[in-house]
Amino acid sequence: PYTTLFRSGKDGERYGNFIKTKDILGKMQSEKDFDCLFVLNNLGIESVSAFKSTIDDFHGIERLRNIELYDALKVEVLKANAIAEKSSSKKPYYIGHIHIGANFHPIIAKEMEEITESVAVAGSTMILNSGCAGILAAIKLAERLIDSNGFGDVLITGENNMLPFAYNRRLSYATRKNLNQWLWPAIFGEGVAAMVVGSRAKKGSWRLQLGNMQKVANEYRVKESILDHGRYGMEIRAKEVRETFEKGISSCLGSYDLNDAFKVLIHESNPKIVKNILNKFQVDLAKSFSISAFTGSLACVSGFTLLEHAFISSAIEKPSGDIILALIGETGNSVSAGSLRLSQSHKEDSTKYPVPAAVRDQLLKDLTARFQENF
Repeated sequence: PYTTLFRSGKDGERYGNFIKTKDILGKMQSEKDFDCLFVLNNLGIESVSAFKSTIDDFHGIERLRNIELYDALKVEVLKANAIAEKSSSKKPYYIGHIHIGANFHPIIAKEMEEITESVAVAGSTMILNSGCAGILAAIKLAERLIDSNGFGDVLITGENNMLPFAYNRRLSYATRKNLNQWLWPAIFGEGVAAMVVGSRAKKGSWRLQLGNMQKVANEYRVKESILDHGRYGMEIRAKEVRETFEKGISSCLGSYDLNDAFKVLIHESNPKIVKNILNKFQVDLAKSFSISAFTGSLACVSGFTLLEHAFISSAIEKPSGDIILALIGETGNSVSAGSLRLSQSHKEDSTKYPVPAAVRDQLLKDLTARFQENF
């Protein structure tokens, strides 16, 4: 996997930046005797990531297309493709492309066409409208494509695009009574990601085993809707999110021996919930990873980011166990949870993962050094 927060773009400018949560909440507050900043302590999210177009919209400059988001995604696809080619000594042969996201721009087809042309995808592009656990469904679909074809690779990309809702972050509508309607702007950040799934195993590679997806709630927890102030936005059932998260993730992790795991990675709803789950299962916090205190929840991109950290860590450390990933998210009007296990296919050559040293060092700097204080 290869994910982007805000590395420099083609002109040397950053694709985006971080917006302080207190600035977002400060703009949304509408009652003088009500301080909506109280949620900062409950969530533990200090800022949310946003691409430049979304930041402009937050400041009142209306943007119709998230230009930087798709520019960044195209760059990440090329980087993921280069790493896949280097790791197998030959070019990937893409029999399909799966793109995951919850909110798409009307010109998404044009963006996807440019991406598939850049790496010569032979098959078609499938758009998977899914949230936080979307990467699990995408990997399952990729497996089926590879099995039916007999060989080949599948490009999987993901985006979390908040531009369609950015204007809500500059409206004064937060009150005591409508918490579920204004909480989401303080939670979700933007990001893009790309990864390659293939059938070729070699020394030092990882064997993937998907766990079962299970429905943990028959009704929504996060839903796009028309809010009380008449604008399009999201409604989050805050209390139910925590309860469902803990129930679903606990069920997924309960089937694994976490004591011997190399990494235990949990979807980032917010860092406090993640920490509670790890403590519940008595997992050393050093085995996990979280950047949501600074980026917010990246929805489907979160799974990519967590796996990327695990792979980079395995290139530097000497992994003696498996990587366990547990995710939970919306699937229509219900909530599903699932997991995957990654085991090294050749234990005797487990100290190296074929990532170029310069790329590995930069990724570690991006993903680890900046956020080492998260827990």
